[in-house]
Amino acid sequence: MFDDDRSTRLHHTLRESAAGAVRLAPVSAAFAENERWVDRELAAHVEAWHGEFDDPAVFSDGDRARCHARLAAHPPPSPVVPEAFYTRWWVTAQGREAGVLATARFTSGDGLLPLFGLYVDPPHRRGGVAADALGLAELGARAAGLSGVRLEVPWGWRRALRYLLARGFWVRRWARHLTLQRGAFGSRLEVAVDGDDASLTLREGAWREPLVRATRVEARLAWERTAALRAMMADPARFAEVTDAEATLAVALALEGWPLVRNDDAWRRSESVIHAVTPESLLRRVLAWEDALSLRGVRLDGPRVPRP
Repeated sequence: MFDDDRSTRLHHTLRESAAGAVRLAPVSAAFAENERWVDRELAAHVEAWHGEFDDPAVFSDGDRARCHARLAAHPPPSPVVPEAFYTRWWVTAQGREAGVLATARFTSGDGLLPLFGLYVDPPHRRGGVAADALGLAELGARAAGLSGVRLEVPWGWRRALRYLLARGFWVRRWARHLTLQRGAFGSRLEVAVDGDDASLTLREGAWREPLVRATRVEARLAWERTAALRAMMADPARFAEVTDAEATLAVALALEGWPLVRNDDAWRRSESVIHAVTPESLLRRVLAWEDALSLRGVRLDGPRVPRP
């Protein structure tokens, strides 16, 4: 758990900062506020797992009953975090409730602030509200002496994954879900996909350094590390940066439906080192996730990764 000083700095920064018209306001213990918060959780799960859009700001008792019934029929395999371990916030725009976000009361052990449950009400989307809320959370994390933020995203939440990757998040690892982070390193990643060619580039201001060139060759993935990436791999201090970068490209290609097997030997090795951050180990996770989602009746949007 955070010590008192770090917690004070985090919460003061989150309460007092603003990104344009977007601010964060703590959720009170009042029953009505708690009910409105739970409505957002319900709407978020139904939308993420079943593709149904509702505006929780105007939920009726009938809407709540329908959402509960939908989720009871196909329980979502989403992260469950005890409420004692996080602080709940309203995301407000122009002084009105526009969504929700929760921040952890502990650090993840890697100098990052865990975030949970970011959701923006449908009428407030496509105006930068979610991006501003994430920026405020990152600002608060730095005020508390942390380097950035992290969050877990299930594979079934593919729209959320694409959104976060487009806004500078790196993939840290995959286990039960995908873990993404932003702020651990001072640079940004750019993933470019053009037909059967893709590239991963490290960017810092006007400076750019290509790291990986990938090519889709029928049912195989060609993966070429540049001299710059090989130099990074030789520096133990940059190990996490290298693995996060390659993991980010692998997930981006998986979302595009690319093959993730480079060769038969790499596929065989991935069976015994499934926690390794390689395209093949990601594929094994994706296949397990998608099989579980199919059993729950969850529909996945976008292309699917081909099975080997």
